[in-house]
Amino acid sequence: MDKRETAGILALLSSAYPYAKVTKETAAMFHEVWKDLTFVECQRAVGTVIRTSEMFPSAAQIRREVMRQMGVMSSSSAEAWLEVMNQVREIGRYGRPKFSSQAVTDTVLALGWREICDSENQGVLRAHFFKMYDKMAEEHDRTALLSSVGELGTGDATHSLEAGQAVETDGVQEEE
Repeated sequence: MDKRETAGILALLSSAYPYAKVTKETAAMFHEVWKDLTFVECQRAVGTVIRTSEMFPSAAQIRREVMRQMGVMSSSSAEAWLEVMNQVREIGRYGRPKFSSQAVTDTVLALGWREICDSENQGVLRAHFFKMYDKMAEEHDRTALLSSVGELGTGDATHSLEAGQAVETDGVQEEE
């Protein structure tokens, strides 16, 4: 996005938030944060933020919304847990599950696929999953926000537990 387009987005925000004051320095900083985004992506994200936020947004808030709309940001813990439970039912203990994000895959690897499938205490497992997933998702989202949009794919990729990744079976770690 060029500086003229950034100025257009900031004019739109200023119209929606008339008490906000946008200085040259603020405009320069917003441009720096958004320069790898397209005008259309920013415009769409700003439209969403204007409808949902009562306060003038930060440049990062708009960037996060662009990434969310692109499907790059992580889903909620509950959505991730539902995805894992669906894979448990569909694939089972000996299958190779596929997940929509690397954060879900990393969390499942950390907890152990077979342990998830065999767990008799789903409430405790769910609590551990939520806590671990929140940390993994936060790190993945931070990486996405700091990356150039051109470096990112869309959220359409699937991530699976591949051969050669260590899984724990009956307390013994083995390579698949």
